[in-house]
Amino acid sequence: MEQLDTLSSTIQMAGSLFAEGTAASKIAGVATATIDTYKAVNMALASAPPPVSFIQAGLTLATGLKSVKEILSVKTEKPVSASIPSGSVPSGSGAGGEELIDLSSEPSMVEQFNTAFTQDKPMRAYVVEQDVTNAQQVNTMIEQKATL
Repeated sequence: MEQLDTLSSTIQMAGSLFAEGTAASKIAGVATATIDTYKAVNMALASAPPPVSFIQAGLTLATGLKSVKEILSVKTEKPVSASIPSGSVPSGSGAGGEELIDLSSEPSMVEQFNTAFTQDKPMRAYVVEQDVTNAQQVNTMIEQKATL
């Protein structure tokens, strides 16, 4: 839990660097709310005997997910600012004279995450005896060939 506390405080500090209403501030808010929900559910499970702890954990999870949904429902008012190399077509101009990029056509972080993890083949999360035997045979062969 200490690592989660450190991560949460780091994300909060990073989020405070961005103006309220920006996409970066929104991302930091969602990450912080998700971590806080995870910690609260774990504490609910540990705080009471099983039937009551499950109910508390479920209610805590529902409340946390509601908070995340509320954060996600807030419209980002300010576009993300970035420098554009010469020759690129900007979609607007910022207050400080910097050029702005319209990111509305880019896939969301959730879509990018789902795409990255659903395209790969499923991982095998078990070991069978034959795998161990094969590995031992390979190690034995390597050791025999490595001796002078």
